Amino acid sequence: GDSGRDVRSLANILVKKLYMDEADIIYTAGGGVLYDGELVKAVIRYQRLNGFHEDGIVGRELVKALRKRTTTGKWIIVFDY
Repeated sequence: GDSGRDVRSLANILVKKLYMDEADIIYTAGGGVLYDGELVKAVIRYQRLNGFHEDGIVGRELVKALRKRTTTGKWIIVFDY
């Protein structure tokens, strides 16, 4: 998968929004983050729960949605089994 600063930012956002655990992030030797495994699953989970096509592709609209905060400022916890 891809890696780099953008992927690291994506992983951090998904951790903050509780779509994945920080322990599941795969770091590269250079300190980047690998877009693979649990990170892909977290993106697909986010897509499914937020009305996006579930393809694991992080496009412009998905990035825009990920950067938004909740309107209430409170956390929403979603259990996806």
